[in-house]
Amino acid sequence: MVDFIPKKRHEEDILDEIEKEKRKPLVAYGKRGVNRANMIEELQEINRFGDKKHLEAALMKEKEMRKNIEMGLNNPGPIDNKARLRNKYDMQMPTSSK
Repeated sequence: MVDFIPKKRHEEDILDEIEKEKRKPLVAYGKRGVNRANMIEELQEINRFGDKKHLEAALMKEKEMRKNIEMGLNNPGPIDNKARLRNKYDMQMPTSSK
């Protein structure tokens, strides 16, 4: 039979553990010397909208794509699904000798 009830610990062990925890330095997490209100605002913005770098890169890519579509550069015409699927699966599977 397995006993799941923990055994009592001696008072000395408990007091030693408490003393060790008391000796540990207090740690304040975060960067030192930063405007806290500004840091909080930036973190909230990152959590709400994602990282600014990725967001700006995606917006620039989207603007460029829209500009190309308006100019007619990125409009290949109707999509041929049969050819697209044939190319997709031909690239993945080695061709057999005929």
